[in-house]
Amino acid sequence: MQTLSEQLSEPVDGILCNILAEVIVDLIPDMTAIAKPTTWGVLSGILLDQAKIVADTLEDNGWVVATLWRRQEWCCLNIRRT
Repeated sequence: MQTLSEQLSEPVDGILCNILAEVIVDLIPDMTAIAKPTTWGVLSGILLDQAKIVADTLEDNGWVVATLWRRQEWCCLNIRRT
């Protein structure tokens, strides 16, 4: 099976993801592989108490959380490459 970066002809400008934190954490290395240095992202569907593990994994892979939006126990991360 091809990786995501092998399936794309060029890097992406933006990434949108609305799924549970565990899945997002697993996808972060693939997101990094397909991203331009200027790529932005919006990640949602994350429980507030799981935001730290997502943010830590993002930072470990060259991303920064620019904004965290919160609604009750859910949050959304606005991210960009560093």
